[in-house]
Amino acid sequence: MCLFKKIQIFVLATLLLMGTERLCHRATDGFAIVNITAPKSDYSKWNIAISDSKKREITSLLNQKFHYFDYGSQCYVFLGEDQKTILKFFKFQHMRTPPILNYTPLPKSLANRLLEKKEKKARILGKTFDSIHIAYNLMQKDTGLIYTQLGNLKPIQTKVTIVDKIGVSHEIDLNKTEFILQKRAVAAYNHIETLIDHGNKDLVQDAIYQLFTLNIQRCKSGIGDIDPDFATNFAFIDGKAALIDTGRLYLDDSRKDSREYQNELIRITRDFKTWIFENHPTYQNCFENALKKAQEGSHQI
Repeated sequence: MCLFKKIQIFVLATLLLMGTERLCHRATDGFAIVNITAPKSDYSKWNIAISDSKKREITSLLNQKFHYFDYGSQCYVFLGEDQKTILKFFKFQHMRTPPILNYTPLPKSLANRLLEKKEKKARILGKTFDSIHIAYNLMQKDTGLIYTQLGNLKPIQTKVTIVDKIGVSHEIDLNKTEFILQKRAVAAYNHIETLIDHGNKDLVQDAIYQLFTLNIQRCKSGIGDIDPDFATNFAFIDGKAALIDTGRLYLDDSRKDSREYQNELIRITRDFKTWIFENHPTYQNCFENALKKAQEGSHQI
């Protein structure tokens, strides 16, 4: 076989493999066991201790299959068969460099660039874990978090069965895996639209008020939020407002200042206000009344 023919076959095989990989990526939303495996590091700062009763509760919740449900920028999301429990695994492919590069000889200039990228990815992972740790320790009731296993110490030493988007089952060893266990929630806009469909303005206003007071309480606890998006990151659990995306929090005592959180409340509700006014104009007063009530009562929250 001539050299040109061999090159043709090689190129075609490479393109075929690349195409197959992209199809698999789309079909599974990028989920793969390797992608939920954390890079080796010291995660001891995020260790948490739990009681035996809490351990039994968590193990019991994990004694069911979890089916692929959704994905976000930081996690793959699986829903338990009880339809009440969410299991999240981290998308570590965005928080590390490709492992194969650790074993690939590189010129010094490229090796330095790789090191810089590793350090940047490590900072992203650290900020994400810090945020979730803050949520679990300081906002557990307001986030629906049941348990977070982020540290090197892994109290939950069991296996769980998950079913990915294309119906393939995987057994995950949680003794070797970082994960989040959280109560299922209804997205904020969906919850409010359901209340609107029932025509009860008092309940609509109360739901909006809950979202506002949740953010005021967060600020008064000295916690900032980089991405307080009402459309995607807030929801309701059993009718109570909750922050369900816990990966963008940070500690900031300046948030406790009333001028700071009053100004922030106006800023972060602009898109929410636009959504209400454009899609449900007859409920504009509900928004305005809830905002006024939250502002006036913020010193009591």
